[in-house]
Parts: sequence; C-alpha cells; structure tokens
Amino acid sequence: VLPIAVGPTRDPKGEPQTFHVGRVAGCSSLANVSKGPAHGKFGAWCQNTVENRHVWTLPLKALLGRMPARARVALLKIDAQGYDLNVVASAGDQVDRIDYVAMEVVSDDCAALYDGQPKCTEVVETMIGHGFVPLGRVECTPHFPRARFNHFCELELVFRRHDIRYQSVPREVH
Repeated sequence: VLPIAVGPTRDPKGEPQTFHVGRVAGCSSLANVSKGPAHGKFGAWCQNTVENRHVWTLPLKALLGRMPARARVALLKIDAQGYDLNVVASAGDQVDRIDYVAMEVVSDDCAALYDGQPKCTEVVETMIGHGFVPLGRVECTPHFPRARFNHFCELELVFRRHDIRYQSVPREVH
C-alpha cells in the first residue's frame, strides 16, 4: 500500500535502509539471508540475493502516529521475512494501539532463514514483554503434522493484547 519498509530506525522520521531482494520474491527482506546451516532443504531457495536496494524505512510508531489519536489497529498482519519482531518493536510506546498481531515464525527445531531471526520461543517471550499473549496454545517444536508448503518449519502465530478479552465469533444458526 505504501512504498516504504517498516522497521526500527535511528531517526524517528525514517531513513533509507538496505532491502535485500531475493531471487524468490518471498525471500526479500531488510534482514540479511543467513548463510548458516539449513534444516534439510528449508531455506535453500532464499540463499541468493540478486539486488540490494535502498528503501525508505519508517518505524511503525511513525505510521501509528499518523492515525487519529483514538484510532486502533484491530489486526496487524506482519510477514516481514525474519523481521516481524523488529516491526512490532518499532511501534515503541504506540504498541498499545494494536489489538491483535499475526506473524510468521520459525519453529525452534529449524534453522533461521535470516541473520538474527528469533525462533518461536524467543518471539513468544518478547511479545509477552510487549504486552501480548498468544491466542491459544503454542508449540514451538510442534509434534503435530506440519504443512509441506512451509517445509515443516514456519508457524503462523496470533497474539492479542493481554487486556483484551478473547471472544469467539458466534456461528450462525440455520
């Protein structure tokens, strides 16, 4: 929607940062692709960066600050390729305006795709520190069948503000 990247910056008004464009679009990120050992074939498709671009990067706090003072974000869906937790952290003191956050994380038993990418347990603990709790039980080293499309390593987690009472959506009765 906006021609910018979102993440931590030294300047609260934003700054240019390097965006690593992968051969596979889903691997492009502000984070560097990890050159460490992969988990089987997991991540092999992300090993090649074809271009480094300078992109304007704003902290999430700056974007939230542009909304009306009482406005809230009902759901923040992040897929920042290893940078998801950095995006949340960049909200700073505006993070309490967000009700739910959905993000993709790497399970604890898999190698990280990006340098410094936190794994599931670290993400959950850090999100709790930001005032969010996971929606439901989180298995960071799942024992349930995993989907092949994510090579058994990526998990989708949803968090809610700790002070929001979760209510399931009632089903229609016919």
